[in-house]
Amino acid sequence: MRKTDYIDSVNSLNMKRRTLAGNCGVGVFVIALVAVVIAFSTPSWIVSDYRITGAKLDRLGLWVHCFRSLPDVNDDYQRRFFVGCRWVYDPFTTGYDEIRGFLLPAFMIITQFFFTLCMIGVLVGL
Repeated sequence: MRKTDYIDSVNSLNMKRRTLAGNCGVGVFVIALVAVVIAFSTPSWIVSDYRITGAKLDRLGLWVHCFRSLPDVNDDYQRRFFVGCRWVYDPFTTGYDEIRGFLLPAFMIITQFFFTLCMIGVLVGL
């Protein structure tokens, strides 16, 4: 190996320093990454006040709904109620698929879709 080959290999390893704009860009990306991951995985976006008696909603998130005593909107006699926390697309709870249209209006489905795209974009950007 000649001396010039060694110098060329050392010079190719030296990288330029990032500019102030580059550092700011990396900082904004890291903050956005943390915010998106927290918001995507948080089960509660809206929480009902515990002091309100008779509230049917306990917590509402992007993927989870929690109810205190939500009557089935399709049951005229109100014999069936939904209590507790469930995944929005739960296939195991009887009757939950029938009220999914009530629980997930179009804007919520659109929010889920675009937030999933955002999460994928942030992970690809890593």
